[in-house]
Amino acid sequence: MSSQMTAGILTTGANPYFLLWWVTIGAVLIVNTAIFGFMGFLVFAITHWLCDLCWNTFVSITVFKSKRFWTKKVHNVIFGFCFLVLVGFGAWFIISSLP
Repeated sequence: MSSQMTAGILTTGANPYFLLWWVTIGAVLIVNTAIFGFMGFLVFAITHWLCDLCWNTFVSITVFKSKRFWTKKVHNVIFGFCFLVLVGFGAWFIISSLP
């Protein structure tokens, strides 16, 4: 497995909103597919994965193509800022869930 794939899996798994989505909306969608049996679940899973693939491909291509609009330093600053915002939201989410 490539290091990029491993990083993606770890990042997704560590994202509290990923788990929150599956515990709430995702669980409801899966329960609703039970009406249609295994085929309903299969259609849901394939549709969900294809939507993820399309969205993530769009984001990846957009980020890759946008590199030509700024220098490496600006790129690093923007991504550093985004990193800090996401870490801040993650920390806030965890802290706010504590009693």
